[in-house]
Amino acid sequence: MLTYYESKQEEILKDIESRLDTLENVDMDRKEALQEAIVAHRYGLFRLPPLALLPSIERIILEDWMGRDRGKIETLNERKIREIVVNKRLEEVMPDGIYDSRLFGCLINVLYKNGGKLKEFEGENLPNRHAALHGWLPYSTKEYSLNTIIFANYIIRLVPVFKKGNN
Repeated sequence: MLTYYESKQEEILKDIESRLDTLENVDMDRKEALQEAIVAHRYGLFRLPPLALLPSIERIILEDWMGRDRGKIETLNERKIREIVVNKRLEEVMPDGIYDSRLFGCLINVLYKNGGKLKEFEGENLPNRHAALHGWLPYSTKEYSLNTIIFANYIIRLVPVFKKGNN
């Protein structure tokens, strides 16, 4: 898998950047956070994308997907993520089909998994927001960085789907 990233990394990043320009109903701050993470990744600053994007992902889900008021303090977990998407059709949360199906599964089963043991998070190619925010793992590799960027891109691409439902 890492070989694929090595050979296709720039194509992946350029695809994400080009999609950012076409997204409607997505706050510029969200787009800029992702763009900044891409720049950090290109400069080899691999710790920065997970640490910068995981809080941004949480904010996007709470405010843009769920329509929560910014003044309300709330955290997410795998149960809440499941509740959020239960009323959506699969084609809405997986607009790119099979490509997004893995991301959708990992959103619930990895990114928002709440575990109490460090070994539950070690060995994953994807960061876990709980482990990252508590500093349990360094998330300093190219693979973690790129996977977090890909996740953030997926979350941002779904903003119009969820905003439509909140109006």
